[in-house]
Amino acid sequence: MQTLHLTDKVYPAMLKEIHAPPQKLFYKGDLTILGRTCIAVVGTRRCTQYGEMMTKKIIEELSHYEVTIVSGLAKGIDTVAHKAAIKNNLKTVAVLP
Repeated sequence: MQTLHLTDKVYPAMLKEIHAPPQKLFYKGDLTILGRTCIAVVGTRRCTQYGEMMTKKIIEELSHYEVTIVSGLAKGIDTVAHKAAIKNNLKTVAVLP
């Protein structure tokens, strides 16, 4: 696990724009993927089969572009999105509180 401070050059620029950005981020992995277009996927924890199918379809369509899928890794749609991203060779970021 590594630490990233608000003053670091590679701290995500968009995150600096929120009201009270975190002073410190803990991360594991390659931060360069945050420089790509990031698509946030959020959804219910108790998803329907239709919701799961549509999430997989949307992620599959996004695989034609160089995007990073960002979500909270919660049970349900978030997990479906991360698994679909990996299946379709997309980069993925899980943001945890």
